[in-house]
Amino acid sequence: MIDVKKVLISSFLLGCSWTGFSMTEEEQMAMYELPQETKEIYEEQFERGTDEAFEAVDELQVVLVVDYSGSNMVRDEHPIDPSKVRGMLTVKKEELSPRLPEQHKISMSGDYWRRWDSVFFIAKNMYDAMKEIDDDGEIPCYFFGNTVHKEVINSKFKMLRAFKDKKVSPTNLEQTDLYAALKQAIWDHKDAIDSNKKVLFVVLTDGQPFTSYMGKEAQERGIEQLIYNELSTKDPNGERLNVFFVRVGDDKGAKEFLARIDDLDEDKAGPAVGKNVDTKSDNWVHKHGPKVSLANAITEEYEKMPGFEITEELE
Repeated sequence: MIDVKKVLISSFLLGCSWTGFSMTEEEQMAMYELPQETKEIYEEQFERGTDEAFEAVDELQVVLVVDYSGSNMVRDEHPIDPSKVRGMLTVKKEELSPRLPEQHKISMSGDYWRRWDSVFFIAKNMYDAMKEIDDDGEIPCYFFGNTVHKEVINSKFKMLRAFKDKKVSPTNLEQTDLYAALKQAIWDHKDAIDSNKKVLFVVLTDGQPFTSYMGKEAQERGIEQLIYNELSTKDPNGERLNVFFVRVGDDKGAKEFLARIDDLDEDKAGPAVGKNVDTKSDNWVHKHGPKVSLANAITEEYEKMPGFEITEELE
């Protein structure tokens, strides 16, 4: 019997190439720029915060942890301007597997906006904010699928090149080993963690953590225990050591896992990590901008203010 899911994923990947090799990096980057009006709205929202929010992000070390598993290649919508339908990747119909049904070839082929574009959109537009508030001006970025790859980002163009380098390819049938990625990111920052510095791990993911060697439940419990052992025991009130999960897309398993970990405290089954964890949808981040999102991940004060509520649409 043919494994339809495997055929769909592998055949989808065979046709991937990067859109815009003839475009300059500036032209490629322009696909992900925020309109000036949107930037001004984001800044006005950030200024509504308290001194606690501003102090929370002062001299903060931000660490990106980015999921590049195969599910990021599904069709998505531009978060600001739905009329922009072209993305980074081009999939050629004739290069897809002959075993793939014709209707799937038609739906998969093209250069439309994909979830990977949405992940980069968030990362790129967080970058300017992170450069302002990051402790040393560099953003460590851990890409993860089956394995973990670290890049140190010091410009938005280096970030673009890193995302292009980590694109899904015929040899990149990646799963979602979030446990390994977060573990490496935390251990690489042990000195900062143990020296009372502020560190925020920003996880961009579209799915529930899973690998063939470590199933979903083991991944989830491992992540919870890792955060508790390495962060919560050293900062039980979540004032300087935090993990901010941004969910891209609406994967049911991801929603359930992130809702659970965000709500873990002393009276819930599992380690008490809730004060060190914040989770938001990409929709919430797009509505309120990177500065609000990063500050709220630490203080959680914005989401309690009028106009910042987590509505059903933004869950």
